[in-house]
Amino acid sequence: MTIIPFTKHGYEDLKKTLQNKIIERPNAVKTLTRGREMGDLSENGLYKAAKMELSNIDHQIRHLKNLVLYGKVFEPTNNNTIQLDIP
Repeated sequence: MTIIPFTKHGYEDLKKTLQNKIIERPNAVKTLTRGREMGDLSENGLYKAAKMELSNIDHQIRHLKNLVLYGKVFEPTNNNTIQLDIP
């Protein structure tokens, strides 16, 4: 996979967003569990919404982890621009 360029500020924001999503996940699991305990899953709005929310959070976590893994911070030069050497 190729390197994904970030500014230092952008990369730090990305890591904070990842941490926030990881912190959110247990609450989504609790909501899903509560919905599952309500019985009939075929007509259970809470269960369906919680399942979609958990799926969305898991997708975002996977995406953010890949960005962090393949991200590289490029420092600005003296004129506040960065130079990217793309092969």
